[in-house]
Amino acid sequence: MVEAPGEKSLWSPEWSQAQALVVRNRVQVDGRLLGLFPHLQVVARMGTGLDNVDLQACRARGVKVVYAPGANAPAVAEMAVGLMLALARGFPQALRLGREGLWPRPAEFGCELRGKTLGILGYGRVGRELGRRARALGMRVLGFRRRPIAEEFVRQVGLEECLREAHFLAVLLPLSAETRRMVGRRELSLMKPESFLLALGRGGVVDEEALCEALESGHLAGAALDVFSREPPGEDPVFLRLRELPNVLLTPHLAGLTRESQRRLGYLLGCDLLRVLRGLPPRREARSSP
Repeated sequence: MVEAPGEKSLWSPEWSQAQALVVRNRVQVDGRLLGLFPHLQVVARMGTGLDNVDLQACRARGVKVVYAPGANAPAVAEMAVGLMLALARGFPQALRLGREGLWPRPAEFGCELRGKTLGILGYGRVGRELGRRARALGMRVLGFRRRPIAEEFVRQVGLEECLREAHFLAVLLPLSAETRRMVGRRELSLMKPESFLLALGRGGVVDEEALCEALESGHLAGAALDVFSREPPGEDPVFLRLRELPNVLLTPHLAGLTRESQRRLGYLLGCDLLRVLRGLPPRREARSSP
């Protein structure tokens, strides 16, 4: 086990003999870490994102990188649907009223998903799963990605049209130099007044300070964040501001963590680890960031 930032090191010199390394998202696989493992043959990323793995450094040392793209897509998509419902119907507020025995019964409480437009930034494996579920709920689905989208029920649009048309915006993009703070003040200002934003891809794609301003001003009706630019956020000032807003749902990067998804991840990665160690090519090798 290699320590993540802020955690106690469990390093043992015996580990330098390791031929395979399994990491999650909080360990940076870079040249420094690779230098600790002179016999390393393969790195397995326990997840789907590769922003914490320096693929160029791994290639330079002849180390293969395997991952399991799509293994947790159903879990993330279901989490996104749950968060949309929670935002639309004000579940946190409703649950609080129920627990306190209050019975205000307003004339209306929230909105329906049916007939609303869902914009998906990053229409990949998770986007496809989410789009199908949203369509089943009667939503109109817009997708933003560079490559063509095959699903007939999804209308492929540019970034600005996706922002302008969406009642709910799901940000599922991986983090890269191109996508960092891609959704900033200007982009948020293009969104419909009283729309909702969900961040479920990678932290840092959404400018959290700009999002906080849009929520505080009332331009956005609410937001749900499962990923953050700093994880764990600790005493980050912007996170503390977001935490105080009643229309914001915050979860600790757990959208993809279900029993089923972890079994799929473990099985797929275990198969590829064994293949590499036996001298066979892996089936899910990461050659470039998705």
